[in-house]
Amino acid sequence: MNRVLHTSLFLAALVASASAQRVTMHFVGESGSGTGTAFALSADGGFACGTDLNDGFVWSAATGLTLVGPLAQPFGVTDDGAVVAGVFQNGAAGDEAGVWSPGVGLTFLGRTTFPSGCGPDVSWIEALSWDGSVAGGHVWDGCRNVPARWEPGTGWTLLATTHPSGSARVTAVSGDGQVLGGWDRSLPDGPAPEERASLWLDASTQVFPATSPTNPAGFGTVDDLNEDGTAACGRTGSRAFRWTASGGLELLPDVGTGEGSYAKGISADGSVVVGIHDSGPQLEAVLWLPDLGAVRLVDHLASFGVVVDPSWLRRIEDVSADGTVFSGGGTNGPWVIRIEPTWVDLGGGAAGVAGVPRFTADGELTAGSVVTLALEDAAPSALMAGWLALGDTAPIAVLGGTLHANPKVLQILRFSDGAGAWDESLVWPAGVPAGTEFTVQMLVQDGSVPDGITMSNAVAAVSP
Repeated sequence: MNRVLHTSLFLAALVASASAQRVTMHFVGESGSGTGTAFALSADGGFACGTDLNDGFVWSAATGLTLVGPLAQPFGVTDDGAVVAGVFQNGAAGDEAGVWSPGVGLTFLGRTTFPSGCGPDVSWIEALSWDGSVAGGHVWDGCRNVPARWEPGTGWTLLATTHPSGSARVTAVSGDGQVLGGWDRSLPDGPAPEERASLWLDASTQVFPATSPTNPAGFGTVDDLNEDGTAACGRTGSRAFRWTASGGLELLPDVGTGEGSYAKGISADGSVVVGIHDSGPQLEAVLWLPDLGAVRLVDHLASFGVVVDPSWLRRIEDVSADGTVFSGGGTNGPWVIRIEPTWVDLGGGAAGVAGVPRFTADGELTAGSVVTLALEDAAPSALMAGWLALGDTAPIAVLGGTLHANPKVLQILRFSDGAGAWDESLVWPAGVPAGTEFTVQMLVQDGSVPDGITMSNAVAAVSP
């Protein structure tokens, strides 16, 4: 597969499957040299940032590729792409933390008042909160890494460690910016050669989430945090781990033999973890999913009918807040992959005699595909109206829920059966314009509620 310089290669695959998933893949770098990686995603997965051919970049499907500096490593980007943070080369040919914004360009962030850096190296940023208000990294005190938090208007705040002469680094920031994570090479009785996975709950409170009976020092690293810092992921020994405030340490299974696995990114609710398995001869992108456990990304894509060269998916570095967008790199350069249901549940239902009527849609929006609509938990033997809206909708609060299929362009009348259920299949027609958004919702006659009508959740999809 050839790629054109400075052009994003777009591959979209819509495949029929039991779960009706839509897979969209973008190769987002400058060339096919395979030197680059998309290190980080915005929380919503709309923007990615990383490095290719030693150039830092930010990318979105809408705006394409924008270079943010030579010899740069961006590690964080906001949902609007207005803040990109990372490590950039300064005028002394050293590494220095910086932030880049469209129309403003690059601003170097310097360091605190240590006498010197490590040669020309000054500071690093390796993580960013979702809104861009907090960054985490380290500053150099000579060649010692001092963990630090950076905020606009405040600058650098140094974080406490358990020994004043040991190195430590921040490599993760929670979505809300309140918790930082990383590693610490200091022990109370002196420096240690191994990193300890660390969380900083504030500037002076440090805890070690990887501690266990077999690892009392908590050796390891923290590589990502969820929205509020109640879940983290990383590596301890040769094992990827997930940690939660409620459940503690969980060692994640490997997908095969080799040198072990690294967990690199975690979703907002902590249910999806992504990372890398080192099989020995090569690296493999791995997902840890609630229903499937550990699975190679290339195998997961193949289950939806999307077959790619495994060498393209060597590394996975980040996952969006909702667990549907992934970024990484391989021999075809940096990439962004979105795996999401064709039909998205918008919620909005209101309870009736049997609870909230549950509406589902399954099937691809391609000519000749079978689409199945189904409703459960409605009032039995009740008149129902299916409302269809197209394009932008104007949701309104009504009947104790939210009517998303508004304004409607089409209404169909049906009856539920004696168990309060209904289903119907249709063949998707040809000629539907690409990008057409459909929103469908059911209104149900129900004498148990004051208005005599309740409604289901709404579902939405976009035609390819």
